[in-house]
Amino acid sequence: MLKINKFFTVKSYKPGIAWFFIASILLLIPGPDLPITIDWLDKIFFDKWVHLFLFGMLTYFLLVPYCKKQVFTNDKKHYAIIVSLAICSWALAIEFIQKNFVKGRSYELTDWLAGCTGVLIALLFIWRKYIQQPRNQIAL
Repeated sequence: MLKINKFFTVKSYKPGIAWFFIASILLLIPGPDLPITIDWLDKIFFDKWVHLFLFGMLTYFLLVPYCKKQVFTNDKKHYAIIVSLAICSWALAIEFIQKNFVKGRSYELTDWLAGCTGVLIALLFIWRKYIQQPRNQIAL
């Protein structure tokens, strides 16, 4: 198995890598190939919920393997912030790719904001569960 260092194994990141490709394929389906939307799905902004879910899960799958390791808290914080910013950048890139290269798709700022909201929700969840030290364990 490929090991870059003792904290990184490809095996632990397989769900995140797989989810990256699944999400990218789903987000780059040409507009005419998408199923016809039902009126009530438009009313609940279903497409925004999809973006929130796809990018939130991507963040979760890419952060958890590292943040569960026994590394310094500051390293976890830096990793979490960098990965989260990278995923938000990827969400923006997807919007530009949709606009310029995918037939029947367009750029929507609100899709990007929904994706970033998913990233933020996942980041906050992971931060509280794996990064933030309990108050009684903080060294003075």
